[in-house]
Amino acid sequence: HQAEVDGWDSESAFVSRAHIAHFHRSRGNHAESELMYAALIDDSARVLGEDHALTVRYRWKLRAVRAERRKANRRSKRAERRGGRR
Repeated sequence: HQAEVDGWDSESAFVSRAHIAHFHRSRGNHAESELMYAALIDDSARVLGEDHALTVRYRWKLRAVRAERRKANRRSKRAERRGGRR
């Protein structure tokens, strides 16, 4: 695998993209964050390898985003059943 790559497929670009994905996650935009982490996994696995630390980290982050999304969906459904009351 290539260790040094320029442009969109560089480690620094992956890290920058992960920061943007995290920003979306922190704002509750789970769908966008999930898409970004999935793309990062594909790209980092292709360039850096399946077992590279960044690829592994992005897999973990994607699992966390999906868990948060499920939790948010459950909360939303409960609120709808209660008529929006807390």
